[in-house]
Amino acid sequence: MAAGRPLRAGLDHQGVRRVLKGQRSSIHICILLADHYGINPNEFLQLAGWPTSKIFAVRSVDTENLPLEAVDIALAVAKIPNPGTRKAVVEAMLFLTKKYLEE
Repeated sequence: MAAGRPLRAGLDHQGVRRVLKGQRSSIHICILLADHYGINPNEFLQLAGWPTSKIFAVRSVDTENLPLEAVDIALAVAKIPNPGTRKAVVEAMLFLTKKYLEE
């Protein structure tokens, strides 16, 4: 790990020393490092022996392999500000899609 990189990630010198010594990193250090390196924080949390968090469990989809209609729907759903409404809309769309596929 290059000396300047962890400092740019928001760690202090003491935090860097702990990481380099192989000591168990705190949860916030794991998250800072993951953010800095563009990695899912659950990977760092798991490596440090912390439980993973559902909040970081994000599935990514390569939009290049999706039909344009699916991308349009995903973008429209993402604009729904209320999480409960957004979930209800998605559940309705999944229900209708499942019914269509059963025919």
